[in-house]
Amino acid sequence: MCSGTPHLFEVDGDLLLPTDLVRGPWDHGLQHGGAVCGALGWAAETAVRDGATEDSAIRDPAVDGDRDFVLCRLTTEILRPVPAVPLRYHASIDRAGRRTRVVSSSLWHDQTCVARSSSQWARVAEAPVGPDNRTGTGPAVFPIDTAVPRRPAHRTDPGATDIGYPRPGFNCDVFEFRCLTGSTEDPGPGTIWVRMVVELIAGEPPTPVQVMATVADLGNAVGWEFSPSGQPMINPDLTLQMFRYPVGGWVCLESSGRAATTGIGMMETRLWDGDGQFGLVLSTTMESPMPLAIDPSGPPSDGRAG
Repeated sequence: MCSGTPHLFEVDGDLLLPTDLVRGPWDHGLQHGGAVCGALGWAAETAVRDGATEDSAIRDPAVDGDRDFVLCRLTTEILRPVPAVPLRYHASIDRAGRRTRVVSSSLWHDQTCVARSSSQWARVAEAPVGPDNRTGTGPAVFPIDTAVPRRPAHRTDPGATDIGYPRPGFNCDVFEFRCLTGSTEDPGPGTIWVRMVVELIAGEPPTPVQVMATVADLGNAVGWEFSPSGQPMINPDLTLQMFRYPVGGWVCLESSGRAATTGIGMMETRLWDGDGQFGLVLSTTMESPMPLAIDPSGPPSDGRAG
């Protein structure tokens, strides 16, 4: 039985069934990168929780599921456009050490791998070194000497513009936005607070891993720039790095991009919560080989994820 709460995916065996909320602006039949990263993060977290290995016949006690491991790094590579159709997922623990786990996860369309990730997980300290370390949350032991960006009191609605984002869709309906500087519709740099308002997986309240895997790609929407030749930039990968999990429901993305005349660049996003900075996102950017599906003159004809 599926949850009545809006969600991006439903699970059917080894398949992830997308809803319309996965749709992105490049082509409304394709998934937004945030949905793809979220799905891969969820699959990796499931493998860590369940102790899944590549060879399910081999059960080493050291590989048993362990909730004392927290996500430190998630690197995602989108190998080709990811269609908004049912996808097969796979995840396994590649290395099961006493203090670390290395996990691979992937998404498949028919027999083709369309996206994959590698993640590093570390066991939290046995002796307390800060608040709530068993879940990887709490303020940093060594605080960063920069003030937390202010969170505006009023929400921002990307769907209120005349840009034809798909509705429902990822850009407008998965998060509540509060823009401090810039917006997802204007070139960066920008600083935006977001709060996830849907479930990633039907019936599962989002965990910090699920939230951050889904949030990470938004840095490219916050800090996007045109290339030196005036073309839109797209990111084929991203790396989320965290030294603790965020506290509370709100996450701040402070994003800025850099690009060379070769058409290659990078996006850097600093991640904040109310207690301070807790991580970074880095991604490669490059000139997009395809135009945006959105049309500033008005909304496009609606297509639905199949």
